[in-house]
Amino acid sequence: GIYLKAKRRLWIYQKMKNCNNCKRSIIELHQNFEDWNNSEIPKQKNILKTKIQDFLNPNFQIVYPDATKQNKIQFSNMIYKDHGSSKSFNIKLKNIKIQKNRSKYLARYQEWQYNKNKCFLKIQTSSVLQRNPKTKKIQFLQIHETQKKFKT
Repeated sequence: GIYLKAKRRLWIYQKMKNCNNCKRSIIELHQNFEDWNNSEIPKQKNILKTKIQDFLNPNFQIVYPDATKQNKIQFSNMIYKDHGSSKSFNIKLKNIKIQKNRSKYLARYQEWQYNKNKCFLKIQTSSVLQRNPKTKKIQFLQIHETQKKFKT
């Protein structure tokens, strides 16, 4: 009775903690994108590694709305080139929802991108995340973006 209830509460707590870690990783990575594009952090390979690449699984893949794909190296190279590309770039994340499926997490959220406080892109994003067994950090395995109109 009591032992099983305590064990279940611990399981629920761990599940919520891991989902909160996923949410924190999503928010932190997007904040790093903002900082990188706004030149708020220096354009250095070691900083790119800690601020962007460490969030990405070695098998990472992103799929864009036009169905083009990039792996971790291609994506990292693109991000590196984008350093300082917009001094007033801002991302707002909305409606972050996370579900656990065995050892992976499915996250869905809306990403609103702004330049000079004007929204120029709205993206519906689905991501698959997983805890890295070596570093214990939550990492992105896949990101799927679709441009989609949704209520403002």
